[in-house]
Amino acid sequence: MISLLSDYFNKYFDFQTRTNRSDYWMTFLIIFLIGILFGYISSIYTPETLLIQNTWSLITVIPSLAIGSRRLHDTNKSGFWQLLWLIPLFGWAYLIYLLAKPSID
Repeated sequence: MISLLSDYFNKYFDFQTRTNRSDYWMTFLIIFLIGILFGYISSIYTPETLLIQNTWSLITVIPSLAIGSRRLHDTNKSGFWQLLWLIPLFGWAYLIYLLAKPSID
């Protein structure tokens, strides 16, 4: 888990290389669960604690785009396919399909 997070943050601006399917989904799950935890903490305490969740979101937006781009490269797709996140439902479903595809050598 530590090595996945280390790679996630050390490759902050790496949009060129590849990330395999298991590393992508495990990292996604860890980042998602940490975000849920911060969201829960923000909802329990004062509105000032919302700063924790907002800071986490700002810290993780670029590496999340980078790891998504690297995962898409592993399936021989361009990182620009991440623009499908902007199309509700069908775009999301197709992008999740692309991210879940097996690696292509």
